[in-house]
Amino acid sequence: MSPVTSMVAAARRQPREVRQLTALLLGQLATAVLLGVAWWAWAPSSVSYLIDSGNGAGVVIPGESESQVAGDGRFVLLTLVAGLVFGVLAWLLRRCRGPVVPLLLAGGGLVGSLLTLAVGELLGGHARPAKLDAAFHPGLALHAKPAIFLQALLAVLAYTVLAGLASDATLGRPVPAEANLTEPLAEAAVEPVATSTGGTNSATTAETTPSPTAIGESAVGRQPQAGS
Repeated sequence: MSPVTSMVAAARRQPREVRQLTALLLGQLATAVLLGVAWWAWAPSSVSYLIDSGNGAGVVIPGESESQVAGDGRFVLLTLVAGLVFGVLAWLLRRCRGPVVPLLLAGGGLVGSLLTLAVGELLGGHARPAKLDAAFHPGLALHAKPAIFLQALLAVLAYTVLAGLASDATLGRPVPAEANLTEPLAEAAVEPVATSTGGTNSATTAETTPSPTAIGESAVGRQPQAGS
């Protein structure tokens, strides 16, 4: 395939690949919003108390309850499942396979986790009571802050593992249709050259090889005459 043909084929494929990558990114963001709602609905509620510390300032007891830890665990579970699903889904986009996809998974996963956190905290936010020595329901919050990186990490890891298991150096990307059409044309262009060359060699051999009749006449002409 000539360089010009390759550039034309790449230009034709680019819009489709861009659309697929854009759909993958938008899918991560839309899923993040749904995960935020699911986290808010699934996280257990807890009760804390605002106790007077003696100097006029309130102290929240307990500062971190078992229910709040369970809420962190459910956030981690939701984001891990999302990362695994999007890592496998990105690998199924055969035309887009390459170094761009892990970057997109990492960025989309990180932004998606932050969006999930924001939606969950927005839906589950509760203000502290105005008076001391009163019970209240603390707002939904993520206490394990490093958990926001887990979705991006697992998505990239899943995609990298699948890429490592691929036996093809091209990662199984489909061959452009232009390449399949160009190769037979190139082979067909070579065959007449070989045929014409073979015909020329045959004609040359026929011209340089003497016939049996010419050999006989030459031998008779060289024999001495009997009467001389």
